Amino acid sequence: MYQYYTTTLMFAGNVRAQDEPHFWACPHLPADGFDEYIKTPDGGMRILNYPQQEASVDDQNGTGGHTDFECFIMIVNQDDCGGLEVLSESGSWIRAKPVPGSLVVNIADCFMRQTNDFFVSTVHRVVNKSGRERYSVSLSLRLRSDQEA
Repeated sequence: MYQYYTTTLMFAGNVRAQDEPHFWACPHLPADGFDEYIKTPDGGMRILNYPQQEASVDDQNGTGGHTDFECFIMIVNQDDCGGLEVLSESGSWIRAKPVPGSLVVNIADCFMRQTNDFFVSTVHRVVNKSGRERYSVSLSLRLRSDQEA
């Protein structure tokens, strides 16, 4: 698990402006404005388990709607059960179907603040309607703690 965490953290530190210019484009910052902050990111990895359960009528089994505190949450692995949902601007929950080999990145509260709300935190929840246990692995990323934002 440690090797998986280390590899994922190194990958996250390499996603910089030259690689993903559209993602990092923020009108009030230079194109490479976040490079120093993400060069050696900090983060915590969690293995998440959502037990087998019957979905409730109000879809509240699992994890209720929320945003995350850090800068980014990368869902680096999820099984094929599904369950991740994202709140649209119109207030509807949209299912984020698992795509093999993909990476889900949620913008979190700290990054929203650091970009003066240019990027907005992703309101999301997990509702396990699969009838079986659901597993996913998430990595919470923080910018370098020794850098002043």
